[in-house]
This record gives sequence, C-alpha cells and structure tokens, in this order.
Amino acid sequence: IWMPETFFLACAIFAVVLAVYTATLAPSIGIGDSGEFATAASVLGVAHPPGFPLYVLLGKLFTFLPFGSVAWRVNFMSAFFGALGVVFIALILFRLTRSHVIAAACALLLAFSEIYWSQSVEAEVYTLNAFFVALLVYLLLHFTRSRSLTTLSWFSFLYGLSIANHTMVALFAPVFLIYIFWIYPRLLRQPLRWLQQLVLFAGGLTPYLWLMIRSLQFPLLNWKPMLSFQDLLAHIGRLHYGDLAPQTALYQKLGLVVSFILELGNQFFYSTVLLAVIGFGYLFFKKKPLAFLTLGILLCNSVLIIYLRAFGWGPGIHYAYRFYYIPAYLVVIIWLGITLRYLLEVLHQLLSARPQLWRLVRLAFFATVLSLPINFLVFNYRVVDKSDFWFVDDYARALLESFAPNSAYYMAYDGTLQADTEIFSIMYLRMVEGVRPDIRVFNEQNTFYHESAFYYMPDYERLNFDGRREVFLDLLMSKDRPFSVYTNFPVHTKVAKNGYYSLSNGIVNQVYDSLENAQAAAPTGTPPALRNLEALHASGDFLINSLLAHYHFNLAAYYLTRGQRDKMIAEVVAGVQISNAPASPEYANFQQYRADWLGIDESPQNL
Repeated sequence: IWMPETFFLACAIFAVVLAVYTATLAPSIGIGDSGEFATAASVLGVAHPPGFPLYVLLGKLFTFLPFGSVAWRVNFMSAFFGALGVVFIALILFRLTRSHVIAAACALLLAFSEIYWSQSVEAEVYTLNAFFVALLVYLLLHFTRSRSLTTLSWFSFLYGLSIANHTMVALFAPVFLIYIFWIYPRLLRQPLRWLQQLVLFAGGLTPYLWLMIRSLQFPLLNWKPMLSFQDLLAHIGRLHYGDLAPQTALYQKLGLVVSFILELGNQFFYSTVLLAVIGFGYLFFKKKPLAFLTLGILLCNSVLIIYLRAFGWGPGIHYAYRFYYIPAYLVVIIWLGITLRYLLEVLHQLLSARPQLWRLVRLAFFATVLSLPINFLVFNYRVVDKSDFWFVDDYARALLESFAPNSAYYMAYDGTLQADTEIFSIMYLRMVEGVRPDIRVFNEQNTFYHESAFYYMPDYERLNFDGRREVFLDLLMSKDRPFSVYTNFPVHTKVAKNGYYSLSNGIVNQVYDSLENAQAAAPTGTPPALRNLEALHASGDFLINSLLAHYHFNLAAYYLTRGQRDKMIAEVVAGVQISNAPASPEYANFQQYRADWLGIDESPQNL
C-alpha cells in the first residue's frame, strides 16, 4: 500500500504541515466545543451526542504528552490528524496523477485553506474525521488496483472505526458499497466474504460499547446516563436533539445548498472550483467508478446533511455547517489535482515537438501550481493563527474568580453557540484544572451533576428557556440557602416572576431577593482584564462575536448600576455592533434590566 516513491513526499508534507499547525496552535481552550472535548479526553468522559468515543480515547493518549496544558495537548491531536489527513490526500493525488508536484501542491492547498486549518489548531473532531475519509478513499483506490481482500478487510474495520469518531461518515455507506460492487462485482456472489467484512465493520464500532460502559461508571463528564441499550442508541442517534427532520423547512434548506456552493468559492476561489469541476468531468469520461465515488462523498457530506437535518438557513447554522463540509473540500482538491494533470498532458502534447519550450512551460506550470498553497499560507496565517488566543481562558478564569466563596452558579442554556462556549470553558477549568472547587455549578443539561444532581430537572426539555430559568431560580433562591447565587444572564422582572433581581459584578450577575435589595447591595467586582480584545473585535468570527457581545452587555449592566452612563452606552453600542443577531436578545434583556433599575419604560428613545 505504501509506495516507496512517496515516502519522502509523505514525510516532507507531514513535517511542514505539522510545523505550521503547531506554530499556530491555540495554547488553551478555544471557542465552541473545544473545552468540552479537552475535558472529555482528560477525564474519559461522555461528550454530547453522539459521544465521539474514538476521539475521546485517542485524546486521552495525547493528554500524556509531557509538555503544554491539557487543552494544548488535545489541540495538538487536531494538528496531528489534520497533517496526517493532508498526507493521505497527497498520496491519493500521486496515485491518480503520478506527479509529486501536483500532489504536494494540492494537498498543501487544502492544508492552508481557512476552514481546514482552523479546525487543526483547536480541540475538535473534524480533522480526525477528514483523516479517516482520506484514508478510506486511499484504501479503496488500492483495492481497485490490487483486488486484495486484505485491503478490503482493513477498509471495513477502519470504516466502522471512523463512525466511532463521527456518525456523519455513516452516510457514505451506500456510496462505498456501490463503488466496491462496481469495481469487483464477483464479491456479490461471495456471501461469506461479506459476512467477514460485516464482522470487521462491527468491530470498528466497539468504542460505542465503551461509551455505555464508561457512562455507567459516572465519570465527571457524563452527558446523559446510559442505563440501557436504548439509551445508548438514543445518544448515538442524537434523538434528544430531535434535529433529524428531512421534510422540515425545505425552502430554507435551499438557502443552505446555495451557501455551501458559495463557501466552496470562499475557501478555494471560484476559478479553482471551476477547474475542479473539469477534473470531475475528466473522471466521468475516463474513470466512472471514481467519479461516482468522489461525487457521492461530496453530495452526502453537503446536500444530504442539509436535507436530513431540521434546520433551514440562518447565520448560526451556516457557521456550524461550514465544518461539516470538510470531506467535500477533500473531494474538490482531488478533482483539482486531476484537472492540473490533464492540463499538463495537454500542454505536453502541444509542445512535444519543441522540447526546450516544453521544459520552460512545465517549469512555469509547476511554479504557478506551487505558488497557490504559498499564497494560502500567507493570506490565511493571520486569520487562523491562534497561538496567542487566550480570550476564552481569560474570560472563564475571570468569571470563576469573581464569585464569593462557596457560591452557586446557574449557567442557563439559551440554545446559542455562545452558551456552549461558556459552559464548556467552565467545565474544563473546573473538571481538569480544578479552578474554584468551592463553587457549585448548575445547568439544565446536568453536566455538572457530581456537584448539583440534587437539583436536576429530568423534564426540563418540555419547558422553554424562560420556564427553565424560573424553576432553577426558585430552587436556588430558597429561603434556607447557605450560599450566594450567580447567573450568566441578567435577572429582571420578565425573567423571574417571584421578583428576583441581579447585580452585575462585571462579568456575571449576583441574584438578590428583590430589586430593592439589589439596589441597596454594595457593588462588587471589577471589569476583567482580557487580552487582545481589539484583535478579537476585528476577527469577524461568529462564535467569538457571540461571546464578545455577551461580555459587552454584562459590562453595560455593570456600568448602569454604578451610574456611569457614558461607559454604559459605549458597552451597549459595542454589544449591538458585534452581535450576530439582527434583533439581539441580549439587547432586549438589557433594555428590560435597565428599565427596571431606573424605573422607566423600556422604549428605545429612553436609552
């Protein structure tokens, strides 16, 4: 399988890409799910559905590295598998083009594209997923030539293992089966061979059994206790989310298909994508099975995902889906390599009678091809570089340090991606680094159940966000409570019907029995010192913007209650400008909070 002529190519690409990824690696927890994945790997916990058991187990191995924080080590796993995935794309391209230059240039183009690179510098599951997709395609190409049943056996096992990392790979099953039968139809008449492959495939899925076993051991992070096999299937199938709805929002889903096409252009430029389409056309006429295989992967990892899930187009959905499309980006790069090889052959045919001119043209062609990944490296470096990204770490530490001793913190979930970042960052600092062990943390998902199971609401899914907040506040604000209560949202008259009201300490909100008690309380806390705020404002990242807007509105409440009107207005303006939502719920909450505090109506002209 490993061709001697590609050994140096593979080693060189791996070394270059891993070096760049390591230089731009986030030093601590990142945005989104990063904190949760670092925590799950460290404590061998059960992550959110579908659980990602293979990622967690491999991540645990990386936590044994003797340098860097735990978060950095798990981030490094993304870099490692990101680089390894690029290597297998290069090997695929060399098999198809027999050109080291084209294989290296196209693979590096993928490596330094914005989304692929961005997922290689933080703890996330997508580079491991990309590695498996590239490896599986590589094995299928080898099987096409060799008809080796040993290769097919490895493919079957590794395909099952890949699904234990990310269930979306399961969508490729019909494509893979049709391709295998197409190139080797006699397997249809060998049922024992297929039984063997099914057994190996099932063997690859065994990390999911570990997931259930581990859940029953009640680790620190245990998203949903799995007390039965049905609970395990529900977790793997994400049934608690209820986001599998093919017939929902069909017209809005067309917007997501358009945004996928536009995203291809954003990642690789439209001229590059058009060249890639030529490569698909070449395969269609010359190698139909391979054309079917690559097109099937692209469509399954874009249009089919869009169709199967419940969501229509929206800024947050578009942002999240960009990462789902990474296997489709791999296909575009493969098609591009085919096009470049075809163009090189055409040029050779045209100039074969003039060898000196042909040598010059070939040199210019290779120089142009190699300049593409260099341009991507230079252009995207500043955008992707997370080597000085401390925002989430600084924010979460400041949040925890702002509490009075032995307090209770209720982290309400409002369905936003920003809320994920906040919950998962606290999860990492509490469970992995042991920051502020005196604080008890509560949230509806019960992810902090070791310290708060006594407050767990099993039917919270039936309540809307405001309903959940009311119930939790009533539980925590009981008359005999021996602790101060804090929330990650402003508590005002429209949130708490029992009259509770909060006072911002600069980053979180301390809850009092009434507005009068909050106004009479001595102000506490100071605005936290967060690094690189100007650079974060300029980044334009959707998730960073969400958390920044939340931060600015908390500061606005802080300055409001201290009578610093000009600073309050500046923070409101900053929050509104950076918020992703056209009608920001954070702004609406602040308006009501301000109206209660000042005893006025919440009309915009009174701001």
